[in-house]
Amino acid sequence: MNKNNTCIKDIKRQIFSSVKTIIYPTFKSPKIILTRSACLGQSLLAKRFEFTNIANDNRASSYLTINQQKVRVDMFLEWLAGSQRPVIEKVKQHLNPERPYVLEMLEQQENLPWLTIKDDFEYLLMDSFSELTDNKFTNKKEGWSFCCHRSDMVHNSTEFQDLFFSEGLLSLSSLYDKYLAFFNWFAQQYPDKDIVFFHFPTCLDSREIYNKRSQEIYRVISDLSQTRKYLYSISISNKFVFHAPNDNFPYHFSCKTYIDFVNVWLKNEILQRKKWNKNLFLTYLLINLLSNRKK
Repeated sequence: MNKNNTCIKDIKRQIFSSVKTIIYPTFKSPKIILTRSACLGQSLLAKRFEFTNIANDNRASSYLTINQQKVRVDMFLEWLAGSQRPVIEKVKQHLNPERPYVLEMLEQQENLPWLTIKDDFEYLLMDSFSELTDNKFTNKKEGWSFCCHRSDMVHNSTEFQDLFFSEGLLSLSSLYDKYLAFFNWFAQQYPDKDIVFFHFPTCLDSREIYNKRSQEIYRVISDLSQTRKYLYSISISNKFVFHAPNDNFPYHFSCKTYIDFVNVWLKNEILQRKKWNKNLFLTYLLINLLSNRKK
């Protein structure tokens, strides 16, 4: 038998032996979750549902995300105010050929899929990667803009530079005002929905610019969350941050790191809930035990 499966079965036996009544959810349709996240947010969401299913003998729900991965909050606000959205047909020929998957993320900026639904979603899940690393590029003739990492484009080519100019990263001095405006819009639009915000660890990245940016994003989000009960600011200690196996990219993390993130997420949710939720608590017990054992 697989070693991991043996570990999980052992943990489940510990939990189920201590819980007399298990309440299974009654929903059948997938949960819809709005996301503005890169690999961190998507991985944490997958981990949470994975362990919810394990804790409940695979009777928990599935989920469906509506993602706007590279939609920086400042750009989203501009598009809501009526600014022209990007014309991706004029951008895609300049994509880095090693990153064809970025095209879908650019199309999300043109289409803004969040705006296709009303309020039939569970919550908004965000991570910090877009404000951390995405640059704004503006079409010189037509004035519209899009966002992506510089390396997503062949940005040094003459053809690209003839059409677009770079406005760079979102300035640190404007982070507070842009996040504040975005959260205020969300709270007004969806007054009964929460925002779960995950901070990308940057301790594996030696570049000072991103370490400095992550510290400021953390400060701003933590400050705003103090006066907004719907905003959860989730981070973990650097001592729990490890590289993904055989992957030196500083923003791909180990299973242990993702499990510790979900552990903090569930703990925060349990502490904030006004009503007892056995399903949530059972999942937390499972992942807490696994967090202490997983190497």
